[in-house]
Amino acid sequence: MTSSSFPGLPEASRPTIAMRDVNFGYKRGPVIVGFRWEVPSHCIAALLGLSGSGKSTMLALLAGALKPDSGSVSLDGSNPLNTNTRRLIGYMPQLAGLYPDLSVEENLQVFGAGSKASARGVDQILDLLQLQLRRRDLVRDLSAGFQQRVSLGVALVGGPSYLLLDDPFAYADGEFSRRIWAHLRELAAQGRTIIIATSNPQTAAKAHLVGVIRGGRLLSSNATAAIQPEGKGTVVLHYREKTGPRKEEVQVDNYRQQLTGIVTNSPSKPFEVEIRQETLENHLDRLMTEEPDHANPRA
Repeated sequence: MTSSSFPGLPEASRPTIAMRDVNFGYKRGPVIVGFRWEVPSHCIAALLGLSGSGKSTMLALLAGALKPDSGSVSLDGSNPLNTNTRRLIGYMPQLAGLYPDLSVEENLQVFGAGSKASARGVDQILDLLQLQLRRRDLVRDLSAGFQQRVSLGVALVGGPSYLLLDDPFAYADGEFSRRIWAHLRELAAQGRTIIIATSNPQTAAKAHLVGVIRGGRLLSSNATAAIQPEGKGTVVLHYREKTGPRKEEVQVDNYRQQLTGIVTNSPSKPFEVEIRQETLENHLDRLMTEEPDHANPRA
């Protein structure tokens, strides 16, 4: 499969993470159902879904923290359950698996030991995450936001080929988010493969690729550049009538093509025409929350 298989993504993209007919469940029932998705190199992919949709479980399956009941998960052809493959993965789970009685710096050193992270590498992560002043603080004494930074640092410290991040921006302010996004884009440009699980459409809109998950099923997958809703939105017609002002809203797929017909066919002439164009974030939110016509992946 070549880069042309991933329109809208970087030219160097090639399949590296593949999920094929993955099923997984607990005693209470299935959590992941027939999940099929490919994520290429040089790519930041967002797995977008509401709470309970299965996105965190899917990330754990990719990280080798869970084993599928059936189907396969591979990272460049290797099973994430393989010890050597797991060394290539940087995993940030939703619930931070940190050592609370160790300092920030000690946590980074312990988790970076498997990948032989250098002292310089630890310092670079502390700088990136603005944790230099907290490096000797015990993790248990940190706020939830700073603990999340340490958890992100643990995922980054070994310079992994694959980054699996569960809701990494939950506590991040605008400046810190921009800083981390810039770093993730640099890593993707270097050939890393990054998956971010999130319920925030604004986060997903910044990724190269978005997969929408619901009820453990992949509902849609496409490059964000390919799903930008050009012309989609609402045309609002404002009227002045004897009984007072009135407005009429018309949902359109392309207001540039449909606007003239809507105004021409209106029974009375509107005094104002308002266009509310749908944003990519609105579109992703709708994909995530509306019931689909079917449960198969679509563009």
